[in-house]
Amino acid sequence: MDLPTLRTAGLSQRKAEYIQGLAEKFASGELSAQMLVEATDDEVLEKLIAVRGLGRWSVEMFACFALKRMDIFSTGDLGVQRGMASYVGRDVAKLKAKGGKWKYMGEEEMLSIANKFAPYRYVVNLFDSLNTLTRRLGACLCGTCGGLKTLTWRSWKRSELLSAL
Repeated sequence: MDLPTLRTAGLSQRKAEYIQGLAEKFASGELSAQMLVEATDDEVLEKLIAVRGLGRWSVEMFACFALKRMDIFSTGDLGVQRGMASYVGRDVAKLKAKGGKWKYMGEEEMLSIANKFAPYRYVVNLFDSLNTLTRRLGACLCGTCGGLKTLTWRSWKRSELLSAL
């Protein structure tokens, strides 16, 4: 598809170029749906980050949500950083104003903690995001209490969900 046609969908010139470039990678066979399904997590990240216009965070989110990769761990995602800081008992409200690239935790510290959850690191972070949301709503996702209590990381860690991992 040509750039003017892509632009009619509301894309900027730059984004239209990125989409066209990604399509060309598929047309040439450099990328394929089969490759994305069969490749390791690291191979998927490497191949897609090499495509002009695709950054690490975007590729990690694509791998999690579209490819359903369970061991993707996005240290650059502020929600993931916040979840990890909450997991280790830090007051995330105070840390929020810290500023800088790593507002809640450093990358090395996050990876060292997250490694114990491999190969399900994405699932653990997704649960924490949902748990944060339910705390704000005052509800529980576990289903055992009828939504009357709020789960915490500490209570969930001991639950059957984590023992199954």
